[in-house]
Amino acid sequence: LLVGPAGIGKDSILRRAAELVGRPIGEYDVAGSSDNRIIKGTSKGWSSASPGLAASICARYLCANPFLVFSELDRAGGSRRNGQVNEAFLGLCEPSTRCRWFDDGLGAELDLSEVAVAFTSNGVVDTPGPLLTRLQILQLEPPQPEHVSPIIQQARRRLALELKVPLDAIPEPAPEVLHRLEVIAKQGKFQLRLADRIVRALGLSAPQSLLN
Repeated sequence: LLVGPAGIGKDSILRRAAELVGRPIGEYDVAGSSDNRIIKGTSKGWSSASPGLAASICARYLCANPFLVFSELDRAGGSRRNGQVNEAFLGLCEPSTRCRWFDDGLGAELDLSEVAVAFTSNGVVDTPGPLLTRLQILQLEPPQPEHVSPIIQQARRRLALELKVPLDAIPEPAPEVLHRLEVIAKQGKFQLRLADRIVRALGLSAPQSLLN
């Protein structure tokens, strides 16, 4: 469980981790979820019958060990009638249950013992204690001024890959812009999405001759 303020890159860290270990990734934002169907699946008695996220990702990539990421754990919802999301997570995070996981959508038992599960959250106050005891909690701090330049360079590399252009085709922010971002970071308000927006604005405004 990665815990930290919004916008500091918790989901990005987990995507990168999945990429480094070569696992396909399945992501879902559980903020305000009204039931646990994304986890347990929707039973065949409903017109919207479908397997849970784990089974869907395994089938899509023909892989038994995908990386599942559930965002905004502290805002997970649900009800006694439709199923509490956090209660479903209890089983998913328990090895003895995960190896004999019953998917309501498939109506069958699955072995999810090789599936990696990670969460992100802005805090832990609203997450049930029994679930927290099953998780390794990593507290992340906001980026500091010395992190701004490396973060900008990472954003440039991501955009260059997306646009399929050389890194040099993506302009670097002016020194005064970097200085302003470092001031924001010192105030604890710097977010990775701000770096992405600045780099994207610079990249898309670059002369077309550089991007072709």
